[in-house]
Amino acid sequence: MSDVADIVVVGAGMVGAATALQLQRLGRKVILVDRREPGSETSYGNAGVISGLNIQITIPREPLQLAQLLLNRVPYFRQNLFALPSNLPWLWAFWRASSDSNLWRIALQSQPLFSTAIAEHLCLASLSRASHLLHDVGYLSIIRDKTKLSTISRDKRLALACDYPFRIISTEEIAELEPFVKPGAAGGLYWPGTYHTPAPDQLAKAYAEALVRFGGEFRQMSVTNLGRHKSGAWDVESLNDTIQSRNVVISAGPWSKGLLEPLGYNLPLGSKRGYHLHFRPKDGAHLTRPVKDDEYGFVLSPMNQGIRLCVGVELDHFDAPARDMLVQGAIGPARELFPIGESLDSTPWLGRRPTFPDQLPMIGAAPNHKGLWFNFGHGHYGLTLGPTSGKLLAEMMDNRVLSMDPVPFAPLRSFRPSAALKSTG
Repeated sequence: MSDVADIVVVGAGMVGAATALQLQRLGRKVILVDRREPGSETSYGNAGVISGLNIQITIPREPLQLAQLLLNRVPYFRQNLFALPSNLPWLWAFWRASSDSNLWRIALQSQPLFSTAIAEHLCLASLSRASHLLHDVGYLSIIRDKTKLSTISRDKRLALACDYPFRIISTEEIAELEPFVKPGAAGGLYWPGTYHTPAPDQLAKAYAEALVRFGGEFRQMSVTNLGRHKSGAWDVESLNDTIQSRNVVISAGPWSKGLLEPLGYNLPLGSKRGYHLHFRPKDGAHLTRPVKDDEYGFVLSPMNQGIRLCVGVELDHFDAPARDMLVQGAIGPARELFPIGESLDSTPWLGRRPTFPDQLPMIGAAPNHKGLWFNFGHGHYGLTLGPTSGKLLAEMMDNRVLSMDPVPFAPLRSFRPSAALKSTG
């Protein structure tokens, strides 16, 4: 088996690229594969926020608010009602996991993963000659409703419990931080411990390039099947290529589900669709950091391409065509907040955030297949958690002392084997 690879990592977004590099740091030989260039899919389109706190997206528990959400009456959420029957099981599981007690428990259990995220990014960025892509500028949330400023929300309680820095700031302090944000808000929340990258795709690409520079390999191929070779190794197959490997790591984001279903893994992985559009700022205006509008749920973020408008969540069929309702609904409120001019893109960009009902990734060994490993399902936090979840998986695969408790991220926590589950030992 001398011609068999040690590890193949499938998926070269932030999670896959960082995982491959973390494995290589432990002395493993790694081949990273993806159908596109590293960082070209979901890792490209986010707001560039790297947070040390698990601030979760929730579904309302109050019946009227829930009805408004499901009927598309809130500005940050849209669903295709024709896709509701297929999405309903995931939505039901997501709603059940969204109780305050569940969210609090999950947030505290996952905090070790988040609390090391920035340090691991700084380490990998230094190795990858990409430190210039990480900026310690914080994150600003604009609050339009003054009653929300004094409310002790779960996010504030969590930050206090985890000793994560934040400040409630006045409109005058907002103007000091971001002079071009227009007045009219009641105040804001400022998170000074948060980092930002103006090029998340380039950061993932830098990690992949470092892998190659230090002796690893990147191979552009579209994986169509995973199978067992008679030698006991895995066959990682595309239409034109096959790699045999002792170990395979699945880090293919929302496409992980489709790769694993033929092996019998029917995982509750949903895809929260998100959009962005770039704008040219008007009259010399600029932003220093990402700015979120708490009421409308969008984020304006300074990117290399311009001011990126990132909008909320859309649920639809996986391959449904892009729709621009969320983006169009956010442009007006965004112009009330900041002087954006004409759009720099002809159409909105569409990405898919792979999300489990408890909003935590799966990290660890596949339950029924030796040499198969999971690291996907990071939801809104793939950019944040790529290096630290990659480090945890690398420690597992190399039989090292683990830097944190892996139980909250275990594949078995929400995995139910089907009767037809295939096991190859």
